[in-house]
Amino acid sequence: MYTQLGWIVGGRIKQTQPAAYNRCHLSTLDDINNMLGKFWQLEELSIKDHFTDEERRCEEQYINNTKRNPDGSYTVKIPLKEPTSQLGNSREVAVKRFLQMERRLSLHPELKGQYIQFMNDYERLNHMELIQGNEQRRSTTDVCYLPHHPVLKSDSSTTKVMVVFDASAKTSSGKSLYDIQLVDPTVQGDIFTIITRFRMYQYVLSADIEKMFRCIRIDLPQTNLQ
Repeated sequence: MYTQLGWIVGGRIKQTQPAAYNRCHLSTLDDINNMLGKFWQLEELSIKDHFTDEERRCEEQYINNTKRNPDGSYTVKIPLKEPTSQLGNSREVAVKRFLQMERRLSLHPELKGQYIQFMNDYERLNHMELIQGNEQRRSTTDVCYLPHHPVLKSDSSTTKVMVVFDASAKTSSGKSLYDIQLVDPTVQGDIFTIITRFRMYQYVLSADIEKMFRCIRIDLPQTNLQ
């Protein structure tokens, strides 16, 4: 047969096997309230308590031993899971690392001057005090000397040089001050949540609080641990 599209072949063909079709009819009726309930269950954030036993102990100690001072600062106790008798001699390590730091600073006079100024301000603000001669003879398990070193923060608007204290330094017993402390639960938001919330606003402010952590004081009987 000739058509406008050209020659075509048409006609009946013989089927050797009839075609088989499978059909399934399904009807589901679900209450709209149940559907909405399931939707919110899938979308809601999990707020269940996943704290470990150690984290719960740490939080309990924090709640029971934290107080607000009249000047607005806070006084807290270091949450210990082991007695301080587990600590060994820490003075020798601290002195050795201090002498090493002095040698490094002698090669960088400007950083050395900033470090000295920082430590003088530390003492002037009563954030540290000189120990007396008789205190140096106390039992090594009653005190913990922390090694420290200066860190340059060129992007900081308040403190260009800060001093970092190393509480993870091992004592002669093989344990550090960190090792005998309870591990606290993470209370900060995860980075994904922070970035997502950050993008929700047209304007964002960034601030640097000067001496923020120094507004938190250690309970007097534990000051010898740092």
